[in-house]
Amino acid sequence: MDDKLTNLISGANTRLQNVEAERTNAMRQRDNEMAAKDRAKFYAALQSGLGPDILASLGPLTYKDEFLANAVHFAVDGRPFKVQQVTGSLANLEIPTGSGRMLAQFQLQSPDAKDRFLEALGKALSKPEST
Repeated sequence: MDDKLTNLISGANTRLQNVEAERTNAMRQRDNEMAAKDRAKFYAALQSGLGPDILASLGPLTYKDEFLANAVHFAVDGRPFKVQQVTGSLANLEIPTGSGRMLAQFQLQSPDAKDRFLEALGKALSKPEST
């Protein structure tokens, strides 16, 4: 093969690799932006649905950011709990049990979100923790 053709092929391969890298980076950036928006919406729904008084009373909150699986971890009386996003503003309160975890599901945008959360948390705290 002549040098000119070899150079043309090499140049085309390099340009195609650059285009593919740009597409991959653009998709990654778009995914990161979508995840950040989803995370912000979930945390806003959490604050709105449960209210600052409940969130403050739970003590220190630890946030876990993961696309469509964002979560807030907290402990009450030394027992770990987690409110995890199912999708949008639908969330699960994960309650530790001796044999795993029990779930209480509630919609953060529902007017009774605060009461459903408190009811599930109250039931979990009234039961002795199994080991």
